[in-house]
Amino acid sequence: MRPTRRMVSFACFLPWVDSRWQQMSSWAWLCGVFALLIRDVRKLHMLHVHAIDVSNLEMKQSSESMRHLRRQVEATQLEFVKDFCDLFIPLAALGYANPGIAAAGGMLSSAIGIKQEWSKIVAVSK
Repeated sequence: MRPTRRMVSFACFLPWVDSRWQQMSSWAWLCGVFALLIRDVRKLHMLHVHAIDVSNLEMKQSSESMRHLRRQVEATQLEFVKDFCDLFIPLAALGYANPGIAAAGGMLSSAIGIKQEWSKIVAVSK
């Protein structure tokens, strides 16, 4: 098939469309990561408020609830660290952070994700 004039003229705009699309998608990714961080902070706050309520209960009931609550807090803190590490990837794509820092953050985030998935598998097998 022989390229037509319309196809050739559209191909001239592809680098502009590609860079613009990449920039817009990086901004959307950054906004999504900020939303996840806000969710994690809010969840940690709610768990803190719940911990205060549980500490006011009887001691026997409180110990079991506190153990469950402690596990939730640890999981939420790990999720916050993972989301914070992911923050540097779109920042590097937009030119606001060093790509090396973004790579290190991505590796740490991936390691945390593997740990979380592995702990789920171990918990199911017990």
